[in-house]
Amino acid sequence: CIRDRSTGNEEGIPINIGTYAFEIKILDPNNTPVKSEIMGGDGSYMVEFLPNKIGIYNVDVLVFGRSVMQNRLHQCHVTYGPDASKCFAHGEGIKTAQVGKPAQFEIYSKDHTGKIRPIGGDLFSVDIKGPQGHLWSEIRDNNNGSYLVQYVPPCLGTYQISVLLGTQNVCTHFVTVSYTH
Repeated sequence: CIRDRSTGNEEGIPINIGTYAFEIKILDPNNTPVKSEIMGGDGSYMVEFLPNKIGIYNVDVLVFGRSVMQNRLHQCHVTYGPDASKCFAHGEGIKTAQVGKPAQFEIYSKDHTGKIRPIGGDLFSVDIKGPQGHLWSEIRDNNNGSYLVQYVPPCLGTYQISVLLGTQNVCTHFVTVSYTH
């Protein structure tokens, strides 16, 4: 696994290196080497590094000085984290919906500068309250800073849709659900 200390993201890289001595080579967005720490030794290893700038870091695994990645460098995207005050929801499903029909909208993740984050993995949740209580919704991470939300309202009435990033409110919308003609 490679762990980026700034985001806590983990991603496995399947490599069979046996008991050979190996090294990890990490280059920052300017192709400057980045110091890393290798932990483990029981057949699996964890590599940690502390990014010093935003951008794409290239990671390579070397055995006896030669890459074992077969010209497939692993890329780690380092960005600013999401800012709940800059994120937003957009789409028909936060304006109108019909009983028994899927309604959908998208959540957009932005950083503190207002830029859409180019990756997924943010901890968004959606709380929908209707006349019959809480309603289940599905959130699909598009892995590009957007998240597709879908829900099916079971009855007429006004629904409150709250989008959260962790425990922080992103937005709240009220939707009046009608029947289809």
